[in-house]
Amino acid sequence: MQIIDQKVHHRWLPLGLVAAVALSMPLMTGGAQGADADFLKGKTFSVVVGYSPGGGYDRYARTLASHLKAYLPGDPRVIVRNMPGASSIRAANYIASKAPRDGTVVGIFSASATFSPLLGNKAAKFKPDGFTWIGNMDQATGTCSVWHKSGLKSYRDLLKRDVIFGASGPAGFDSEYARAINKLLGTRIRVIHGYNGSSSVMLAVKRGEVMGYCGFSLGSLKSVWRQDFNAGRLIPLIQFALKSPDLKGVPHVIDLAGTEENRKIFKMIFNRDILGRPVAAPPGLAASRTKVLRTAFTATMNDKRMRQAAARQHLPLSPRTGA
Repeated sequence: MQIIDQKVHHRWLPLGLVAAVALSMPLMTGGAQGADADFLKGKTFSVVVGYSPGGGYDRYARTLASHLKAYLPGDPRVIVRNMPGASSIRAANYIASKAPRDGTVVGIFSASATFSPLLGNKAAKFKPDGFTWIGNMDQATGTCSVWHKSGLKSYRDLLKRDVIFGASGPAGFDSEYARAINKLLGTRIRVIHGYNGSSSVMLAVKRGEVMGYCGFSLGSLKSVWRQDFNAGRLIPLIQFALKSPDLKGVPHVIDLAGTEENRKIFKMIFNRDILGRPVAAPPGLAASRTKVLRTAFTATMNDKRMRQAAARQHLPLSPRTGA
C-alpha cells in the first residue's frame, strides 16, 4: 500500500438537531455488496484535507487513508492531498463544486467551515446539508491555549490584560472563538490572521510573536503537541464543545454564559466543533457508491489496526455515521 503526499496549490440546519443526530448515531456495520461495488478498480482515491501537513487534521487524514484502502473494493491507489486555505473553506468549496462526483474523492475539513455559510461567510460556496456525509472521526473538545512564557495562567488573565493570539483566517474556530469571547465575556484578545494552520501558529507561539491560539483541540494537544502539553508548556485556559474530564479546573465556555438565554447563544456559537473530524464526499453521489464509502469508513473505524495506530499517535476516536 502506498500513501502519497500531494500538496495542492490550487437551508439552515438547527445546530441542536445536527449535534443530537451526531451524538445519537453510533457506527453500525453492514455490507457494501452490489452491482456498483467495484467502481474503484484501477482508480486513484483521494483524501483531501483542508489544512497543511503537520497539524491535527492532517494526522487524522493520513491515519484514515492508510487503513481505509483495505476496505475500499477494487484495490484503488490512495493518496492524501493537502489543500489549505481560508480555514479549510477552500477544501470544502472544492469538494462541493469541483471534485469528481464519482466516489473517488472525499474531504476532511473543519466544522467551522461546514457551518460558515449559515453565519454569512460569502467565501463558502456550498450548503452544509448539500454534502454526501461519509462519517465523523471524532467529537472535539476545543481550547484556547497559551504558551507558558506568556505570563497567562488562567482564563481570568484574559480579562485583565491585552493579549495577542494567532489564527489562520476570520472563518476559522481559531479566530471566531477568540473574537466571540471578547464580545460575550469581555476578554481582551487581539487576533492576528494569516497563519497557515496550527503548525504555523505554534512556531509563532514559540518565537514569542503571539501568546496563544484558540484552535488547539484537546485531541491535538494530546497528540501533535503532546510533549509541550504534558510538560505544562501549553496551557489550556478555556474549553469548548464536548466538555472533557481531562481539563479539570479549565472553565467550559457554556458555564460562563450566565442566563439560560445566553446559554442558547453560546451553544450556537461554541458547540459546532462537536463535529470534530467530518468526512464528506461531493453532493449528488449515487446511493450505491455512498453505501460503499460509508461501509468502508465504518469498517475502518472499527478496525483494530486503525485504532491501534490512532492510539499510538494519541488521536482520540469517537466516530459516527454519515447518516
